[in-house]
Amino acid sequence: MSRLPGFSPQFDSIQQFILTLTHVVWEQKDIGQLADFYATPVVFITPEKQLNDLSQFMRLTLEAMHSFPQVPC
Repeated sequence: MSRLPGFSPQFDSIQQFILTLTHVVWEQKDIGQLADFYATPVVFITPEKQLNDLSQFMRLTLEAMHSFPQVPC
């Protein structure tokens, strides 16, 4: 497996990263795995600002998750 620079060694493509991240964080609600998915240091660029701290990004992700209603399947 080739390494995707700047990401956990478990990812070999950006597509695999996005699909896995979406499933784990948004569907399984396991935000703690963000720390495993990203290498450090990491920079997050949001529409409002640039973040250099994973904990800030995790907080903003939790806020985004809570802004969407839970819809039963």
